[in-house]
Parts: sequence; C-alpha cells; structure tokens
Amino acid sequence: MGNFISYELLPIVFNMSVTASVASLLRLRERLEGAVLLRDNVYLADYIVSPFVMGIFHPKIYLPLKYVH
Repeated sequence: MGNFISYELLPIVFNMSVTASVASLLRLRERLEGAVLLRDNVYLADYIVSPFVMGIFHPKIYLPLKYVH
C-alpha cells in the first residue's frame, strides 16, 4: 500500500517509452534523408536546428545549413 508505483505497470511504461523512442528515431532519419556529404563523415542537413552526432560504431556529424557559409 505504501508503494507509489504498481510493479505491474512498469513493463507497460517501459514499452511505451521504447515505442516513443523508436518513433522519434524514425522521424529523425526521415529528416536526414536529404543530408549532403560535406567531407569525411560530416553532413549538411536542411531540417535540423542544432548540430549533433548520430551513431556509435560509425558516427556521423550532422550540421544545419545555417552553420556553413
């Protein structure tokens, strides 16, 4: 009675968070389809707001077009 979290709900909450993460990743990958290779593993992308690195074993650096002139 003293527990705030029902342990039966934890798997449901976990599955919902994994689903949301996968959906977010798929939307991001759609935005990056038109990215243009600048050099090595650095790409320019139209529809991103801030630079970021994506990938663990083969990381790619994505830059918004506003950073490159």
